[in-house]
Amino acid sequence: MATEISNKPLTGRRKQAVARVQLLPGNGQHLVNDRTPLEYLTRETLVQTAFHALVVVSAEGKFNVVAKVHGGGLTGQAGAIRLRNSRTDQRRADSQDAEGRADHQLCSWRHRR
Repeated sequence: MATEISNKPLTGRRKQAVARVQLLPGNGQHLVNDRTPLEYLTRETLVQTAFHALVVVSAEGKFNVVAKVHGGGLTGQAGAIRLRNSRTDQRRADSQDAEGRADHQLCSWRHRR
């Protein structure tokens, strides 16, 4: 049974940065503070960091990510987006087989329920 994706923004935090992220079904178009990720984060490595979780679970073309970030620097903001995306992917993997969980574990902790 697959977990439904909510339209409600969910929060990720890293250092002093806070990201409110919506993961929507779509074609892989992402926005960070109403700009493309490369325009906002300015470095390709930060864009790769922010959306790494989607690449790992082969979902980069299946979802649109809309993120509003503030606080900290660009590195912390990219990390906050990554943590939020990895938590969402972890919840999706929990509803799938155990092999998927082991292969795609992106967080070193388990979200408390």
